[in-house]
Amino acid sequence: MLERLLENAINRVVTDSAAGRFLAPLAGSVIALQLFGPDRLLYLAPTRERIEVTRQARQEPDVTICGGPSAFARTLYPAVVPA
Repeated sequence: MLERLLENAINRVVTDSAAGRFLAPLAGSVIALQLFGPDRLLYLAPTRERIEVTRQARQEPDVTICGGPSAFARTLYPAVVPA
């Protein structure tokens, strides 16, 4: 459920902007996203057109990003979410 919501939100941004051109160099890589509180591990798999969000990685992650929901929100929306 969470992975579908996250995937839809990410891909709305990617398709609604020129961000898609930045996906090409990332295509084929895997990004592990470790969320704390609640603990959850998700994997982002960029392609040339979109980003897939899954619970299992197809390969060893190239990088792992860790943090809680508020830390990710502050990163995405620094002017809106207080520290």
